[in-house]
Amino acid sequence: CETLDMIRENYTQPIRVTDMAARSGYEVNYFIKRFRSIMNQTPYAYLRAYRIMNAYQLISAGETLESAAAKSGYSDGASLSHAMRAFDTRRW
Repeated sequence: CETLDMIRENYTQPIRVTDMAARSGYEVNYFIKRFRSIMNQTPYAYLRAYRIMNAYQLISAGETLESAAAKSGYSDGASLSHAMRAFDTRRW
C-alpha cells in the first residue's frame, strides 16, 4: 500500500524503483519480485501504466497532448504519444 500511495502522490515526478524499495524497507530485487507477485507487473510498469491512464483521462476531459504530458510526468507530448502507442490498455 505504501508503494501505491507513493506512486499516486508523486507520479508526475521522477520515481526510481530504488526509492520505492527503500520506502517499503526491502532490498530492490526482493521488492520487485514481491511487487510483481502481488500486482502481476513490475513497479515501473505499474508507474508507467498509472501515468498513461491519467493522461488518457486528461485528454478525454479536453486537455491537449502537451498539457496532459506535463500533468502526467512526461517531458513532452511526443514522449507521451510514444508511450500511449506502446501501452496495451487491455492489461490495465
